Amino acid sequence: MGRIAEGPSFTVPPETWKDLSNNIVKLADEHVGAQSMQEKGFFRVSTKGWNKTFFKDYVEAAVETGTFGQLKYGVDNLSRNVVRASKDFPGWRESIQPPGQKRTATMKKLFGVFKNRWTKKHEGMTRILENDDRHAAELLQDYALDKPFLYGESFSGSVNESPIEGVKKISDLNLPVNIMLLYLRFLVLFHNFVAARGVSGLWTYVYGAWSGTVMHLEDAFLPSINLNMGPGSKMWYFVPRAYYRQVQALYARVGLSPKGDGCSHHFQHKRLAPFYHTLLAAGIPVFYLVQRPGDVIFVDGCVFHEVINWGYGFSQATNILLPSWTRVADAGLYLRSECVSEARTC
Repeated sequence: MGRIAEGPSFTVPPETWKDLSNNIVKLADEHVGAQSMQEKGFFRVSTKGWNKTFFKDYVEAAVETGTFGQLKYGVDNLSRNVVRASKDFPGWRESIQPPGQKRTATMKKLFGVFKNRWTKKHEGMTRILENDDRHAAELLQDYALDKPFLYGESFSGSVNESPIEGVKKISDLNLPVNIMLLYLRFLVLFHNFVAARGVSGLWTYVYGAWSGTVMHLEDAFLPSINLNMGPGSKMWYFVPRAYYRQVQALYARVGLSPKGDGCSHHFQHKRLAPFYHTLLAAGIPVFYLVQRPGDVIFVDGCVFHEVINWGYGFSQATNILLPSWTRVADAGLYLRSECVSEARTC
């Protein structure tokens, strides 16, 4: 059995955003891992100098002054979960909702709750995790077990909206007007073709310590881009898209066949997923990437992925429709729209 490995990533200077068409394509062509990124179906982009100051200088100050744009939105979906080792499926985990009432909340209130819950114990563990990314990847799935968590989702705003109210243009390049929009343009240029407009709006997440989602695929197998605004960090786990069918077969071996009488794509429901070492033991490679504040992660549609947060903060994400997605439609795959859990149909 092999070890979990770090995924493809590269860093760009802030000046890159001045002239995307000239700088990004050149950088992508020159980067050693550019081909690997596209083959695996996921990668990370970091902007030099943003990680340490990105949240402190902009988002945190905007939260305190009330000018962080997403604070004005309510929470559309409040997830209250706990991940436990499965008793029925050794080597797997179950994400369940513990008993209790879901209460309405605002993004600002949830952020305050998560910030107040942050303790010296959390800080000590974070220092351990920050010292060695691979060690953190090997540790986090076990460490996050049995820790109830919350995170909120707001389906509001658009990729054209600045996260900071009143910020209308790029000045000294320390803060792009809308970073998500810039990365969308980056993806178009990186893939060297024209992408369709985003097929969903902008999701803003407020997350607490040890929250996240177990391994899953995006609905309708759509690609996504994800920006961490911090101050916490995120651990991502990935299975390259070439191993999509092997993961399907792994689910089938524990009685969750996508061709059975139940849901056609059980793994999209974020309820049951293998540990990374279960995947490795089955000959399926697993990669990790740490997403620190200011980092963006791109995930293609048929890439299994998982996220565990080891801090608290905000992130943003949107699904996009790239021309490569047409191969999914051409294959005639059954796409989940809404799950009826009682009937186990999709």
